[in-house]
Amino acid sequence: MNLAHLHLLLNHFPTVGLGIALGLLLASLLKKSEDLKQASFVVFFVLGLLAIPAYLTGSAAQVVLQDQLDVSEVIAAHQDAALLALILMEITGLGAWIALW
Repeated sequence: MNLAHLHLLLNHFPTVGLGIALGLLLASLLKKSEDLKQASFVVFFVLGLLAIPAYLTGSAAQVVLQDQLDVSEVIAAHQDAALLALILMEITGLGAWIALW
């Protein structure tokens, strides 16, 4: 296993987890459940934490793929989108952490 594999493994948690967290939040609003709302905030916070190593392993994955494929343009676009996603996920995680207090 190399860092490209780790990057692929880690980046699925924020992606899939966001749908789960949004589903929990929606269910909490429909059922008016404070417990479900807090659970969704915990999931948002954990996803914010997991987004950091997912982003950081991206550079290492680029180094692994750089010699194998000609994907420099795709990687540049991917990095830009990843940075925006990281910023938004960290803002969401921070907001969830504040809401839990």
